[in-house]
Amino acid sequence: MALEGRHIVIGIEEEVGGTPEFRVLASQRDLTLNRTADRIDVSDKDSKDRKFLTGSNDQSIETSAWFVRSDVAYNRLELAYSTGQPVVVARFELGSLHSSARAVVTNLTERHPVSGGSEVTVGLAIDGSFTAA
Repeated sequence: MALEGRHIVIGIEEEVGGTPEFRVLASQRDLTLNRTADRIDVSDKDSKDRKFLTGSNDQSIETSAWFVRSDVAYNRLELAYSTGQPVVVARFELGSLHSSARAVVTNLTERHPVSGGSEVTVGLAIDGSFTAA
């Protein structure tokens, strides 16, 4: 079954009364999950063709949302960015937890146009890889 983009959102772990819970980033508009692999060139002089091996894997998340100052998840991301502390990010599909990972906030940009809604863009670098729920 194909999923519409609106059915996949991210949440940020937040302690609530001593218990960790995931808070979905409010008013998400876009979500991009990036997976890349380094390539190692193992070409030699015996062939004109290039040859590669797969190196380290890299995963990241880019998302944008309407700017909601009171959003718990956004405030947690803002704190993580300013302190350099990692967060636990979760991927939800159709309302159910799909996977989670540790991540560091690499980008936190607010955009406040003269006309139109204010938005925030968030970049997260995954530390390791996602773990299935």
